[in-house]
Amino acid sequence: MRTRSIVLIVLMLMSFTIFLVGMGMALYQLKQDNLLELYIMNDKVSDGAVCLDGSPAGYYYRNGGSDILQIHLEGGGWCYDEEDCFERAHGGTGSSAHWDNKINHHGMIDDTCHKNQALCHANVVYIPYCDGGSFTGDRTVPLQWKGNDLHFKGRRILIAALESALSRGLMNVPYILISGDSAGGLAVE
Repeated sequence: MRTRSIVLIVLMLMSFTIFLVGMGMALYQLKQDNLLELYIMNDKVSDGAVCLDGSPAGYYYRNGGSDILQIHLEGGGWCYDEEDCFERAHGGTGSSAHWDNKINHHGMIDDTCHKNQALCHANVVYIPYCDGGSFTGDRTVPLQWKGNDLHFKGRRILIAALESALSRGLMNVPYILISGDSAGGLAVE
């Protein structure tokens, strides 16, 4: 009798564990489905929408299904001289080559309603920072440094990303919130 009780308890615990794992996977998949998806703007390279290293700029997008559009400009500080900008061009804040295809984010663009009640269902356009100058650069000729071209095209990146994102059927949303942090926050002003 005692052995049967132990076996029954073990089976119940195993069933509960399988249930929890299944729920965890379902929640993980739900969260994965709400990730922001990367759109590289290859079609905007000829317009000058390129990162410091010359790679095509892009943006992340999540359709929240609401009448709110939130445009968030990523921060990341400035590069202050040729060497600093050259170093930055080899990382995520100077090249799109290092960006993930999908990202999750927290804070103002978090889609978790108990954490972000006001904006959890907003359509989100998240513009990564890859120009080193707060989305303001508009240099027509690249700067040569150590045999490499450095492009300062933040203004063109911002314009191209907004045009591309709005072409997704977001032109007529009644509410648009533009936000940013650090260098991206400076561009909002």
